Amino acid sequence: MSFAQTPSTWALPEFLAVRVKGNPIDTADALRRVVAAADPDQPIAAVRTMDEILELDVADRRQQMVLLGAFAGLALLLASTRALRRALVRG
Repeated sequence: MSFAQTPSTWALPEFLAVRVKGNPIDTADALRRVVAAADPDQPIAAVRTMDEILELDVADRRQQMVLLGAFAGLALLLASTRALRRALVRG
């Protein structure tokens, strides 16, 4: 189906997932040939393994959690030093 035939742009498929046995990157050339045979104008931009896709998806959340943990540790450190200072001043 061409772009002009598509009723609206939100319904366009963006991804094609293919399960293969063996090394998926080795299968990429064969997949490109099959897609080109079906539609020569169809581009194939980024061939990735599912592990790479999941790693990219989780990376942002992992970075946020590390940052949150660092700030939580800093808050705990500041709170404990303030409590220690109060205890030492009261004597």
